[in-house]
Amino acid sequence: MLNITRNKQTEIEIARSRAQLAELIAYSQKVKEHERARIAREIHDEIGGILTAIKCELVPCMDNSERAAAFYRNKAAAIETLVDMVIDSTRRIALDLRPGILDCGIVPAVRWQAREFSKHTGVACFVVCESEEIDLDGDLAVAIFRVFQEALTNVAKHAGASEVQVRLAETGGCMYLEVADNGRGITRPELDKVESFGIKGMRERCQQLGGRFHIQGQAKAGTEVMIWIPIKSPAPRSPEMPAE
Repeated sequence: MLNITRNKQTEIEIARSRAQLAELIAYSQKVKEHERARIAREIHDEIGGILTAIKCELVPCMDNSERAAAFYRNKAAAIETLVDMVIDSTRRIALDLRPGILDCGIVPAVRWQAREFSKHTGVACFVVCESEEIDLDGDLAVAIFRVFQEALTNVAKHAGASEVQVRLAETGGCMYLEVADNGRGITRPELDKVESFGIKGMRERCQQLGGRFHIQGQAKAGTEVMIWIPIKSPAPRSPEMPAE
């Protein structure tokens, strides 16, 4: 009877895990489609609109009418301004897709993102790195950076925090990232919510890289997000790496 009960419980857990995975996949696909639509709108509305304006500035210059030199100087200045706008828009869109700062390393990228977060939200974000140079392959650096971005997004949306402390370190063959805020603190019911796709996405990304994700909160005392991702090959679990 005990074995039957255990088997039934195992079947329920497997079914629940599959349902959660299906929801996460559907959510990830929805996010991708929204992101593609956003980028398409920006390319069409901003870059397309500016290019149309450039064409409008050029058309009067292409007829055979005799015009004063000042006319062409003004047109050239207007076109130069519009070209600068195209360059700025292109850089911004490219930065959204993959921040070029990642080419400088994960530490400068995390510091840059922390500054951008503070600038846009007004929430102080302090970064502590035990080393200014941590050598990671490109895919791992991008994964850690995206988890960091998602953690900051959750802080901005839900924490009501005034300060964020970030720690980045290489320890025990793993890359360790900790993001701690002083906000209201996430609760267990919130962690268990089906809609917590941001948290599920971070956990899934870490697991795909052989790492671990841990989040904990205390009412009115903030929330901590911690990840450990093996830098090379999966290593034995560190004593400071809690089971989920």
